[in-house]
Amino acid sequence: MSELKRTSLYPAHLAAGASLVDFGGWEMPVQYPTGIVAEHLYDRRKCGIFDVSHMGRLLVEGPDRLAFLQKVLSGNAAALVPGRAQYCMIPTETGGAVDDAYLYMYAPENYMLIVNAANTEKDLAHFARYLPDYDCRVTNITDSYSSIAVQGPEAEAILTELSGAETITGPKKNDLGQITIQGKPVRVSKTGYTGDPIGYEVFIDAKDAVWLWDLLIDRGARPTGLGARDTLRLEAGRCWSSGRPRAHSW
Repeated sequence: MSELKRTSLYPAHLAAGASLVDFGGWEMPVQYPTGIVAEHLYDRRKCGIFDVSHMGRLLVEGPDRLAFLQKVLSGNAAALVPGRAQYCMIPTETGGAVDDAYLYMYAPENYMLIVNAANTEKDLAHFARYLPDYDCRVTNITDSYSSIAVQGPEAEAILTELSGAETITGPKKNDLGQITIQGKPVRVSKTGYTGDPIGYEVFIDAKDAVWLWDLLIDRGARPTGLGARDTLRLEAGRCWSSGRPRAHSW
């Protein structure tokens, strides 16, 4: 059996007494000592934070980046403008699905594609079939950046306080923003699949992940594991029956 991978937040999970399980080849927290029900309720009433750093993060750049994405994704990447994201599929030539993904455009010169935690290498191999026809490159930056889902009614207030920003992102689902927390750059997306009316996902340099995790806890957020993630999704009608981790469900 191959060794499980660990996110940069693994030490924080150990310190918090998390119960860890194999999730898509990653050693991830299923619950913390307070238990799934308490985590579920705290997220709905205040703010839950989830380690979603296991999701694959791919940087797409180069002159033909848009043409490449139009070829390999089901969504219309040309419809994106800086500050917006879209859900999409990575289809096969015959109409099947290689994976599902989220495409982010933080800046005009590149895109970030978030893919299924267990499928990163498979997706890269699929893209490699098409890359020779395009002047662009796809770089796996999963190990360089961590991601934390900040969900629940107090999520916006916590991020606003930490950053001092008047606006974290635009008001719509899939809006993106870039903030600074104590001098460190943080990318934010108004996304997440807990079913909370207010929810964000933040991206930060991997070496700063535990620092940000602890800051969020200090401001009142509470670590939340895969168990509560599933019950929150079930409550919101967003559960999937396939049993495998998906990009849009962490």
